[in-house]
Amino acid sequence: MVVTALLVNGATCVGNTIMDEFGLGVTGENLHYGTPTNPKVPSHIPGGSSSGSAVVVAVELVDFAIGTDTTGCNRVPAACCGVLGFRPSHGAISTIGILPVSQRLDSIVVVSPRWLISVLVHQQMPIRKIRTGPRAWMFSTWFSSLS
Repeated sequence: MVVTALLVNGATCVGNTIMDEFGLGVTGENLHYGTPTNPKVPSHIPGGSSSGSAVVVAVELVDFAIGTDTTGCNRVPAACCGVLGFRPSHGAISTIGILPVSQRLDSIVVVSPRWLISVLVHQQMPIRKIRTGPRAWMFSTWFSSLS
């Protein structure tokens, strides 16, 4: 759904990138296809699991990359490679069509060299209204009718 919305709004899909096997790991290493080189510090890991996404953005092959983020899968490699990994509030961007790792934690993330690009890309995505439940600091409103 997200890719379709971006394509409809003029984005071009360049291709897939290398990542940790099964999308699990924090180093970005891939024993089968090779580990992407960290463009900022070649002797360091690129971070994972979506190491390839951060690398192609850092070397300016693409303006942005999208991916899923469960526990830092895009934000960690973005930080390692010196680019921005922006994760919106959980549920703000529809995750329909992605293979979930954890439905309670998965979010769509944009990796880009600049904050403005992330904002522009997110504006083209299907935004959903976030439903919030009760908060711990709001207990007083629950019981106000009892006093």
